[in-house]
Amino acid sequence: MEGQSVSFSSARVPAPVPGSLRHLVQVPELVSAWEAQVAARRAEAVKIRHLVDYLDRRSVEC
Repeated sequence: MEGQSVSFSSARVPAPVPGSLRHLVQVPELVSAWEAQVAARRAEAVKIRHLVDYLDRRSVEC
């Protein structure tokens, strides 16, 4: 991604529930579990983005 700037919005975008699981959105605990899973994956993506940015910066410095 050299020379490119990538920004991520902090706005919460609801993650779509797969069609095969739509019937489960009526169960509050399962909705909470789904939202926690989505949050964890988004946090992992942010962590990876920071690590890639670091590697990009280091490769330019060396």
